[in-house]
Amino acid sequence: MLSLEWMGWLSETIQTIGDLIPRRVQIEPSQVGIKFKHLTEVIVLPPGCHWYLPFFTKLRIEPSVKQTLYLGNQIILTSDGTAIKVESSILFEVFDFVTAVTKFNCYITQIDDDARNIICKYFSTLDYKADIIGKTGEINSVLTEMVSETLKQYGIIVHRVQLTSIASGFPLLHIDNKTNV
Repeated sequence: MLSLEWMGWLSETIQTIGDLIPRRVQIEPSQVGIKFKHLTEVIVLPPGCHWYLPFFTKLRIEPSVKQTLYLGNQIILTSDGTAIKVESSILFEVFDFVTAVTKFNCYITQIDDDARNIICKYFSTLDYKADIIGKTGEINSVLTEMVSETLKQYGIIVHRVQLTSIASGFPLLHIDNKTNV
């Protein structure tokens, strides 16, 4: 029987030779390119046509326009013991792509994680009836400022944190080692 192991070696050789051939990439007006040259130098590429060598560089294309990230549902216990369900979204823009892409593998995941954490901590300090009901505009402003301050260090501008819904009265179950009989 004929062994096909040589085909794997041939495939890798062809791939390496192909990586030495310059390639062209078109970056759209709503995008920016981040080129990692020799894996040490980071260059931001503006919209347009650019050439690169895959063997020596890695290229990543990111949106350069404002983006909205839906943060989903969070069940939070307020300071007065009321369980609320909060839905929110965040409107952001990346202003420093080098910082955003080099600090984290995925800056979108970091935005989601930090924003959810700040929202949870903030609502847990509020009294439902006194501090939340009818005050969503004020809450949006405070959350925008808090999230903006945190994400600024990652090269991200926060334009708005928007609460999309707040509902109360969700039962919270405490799960422990006891078995219900």
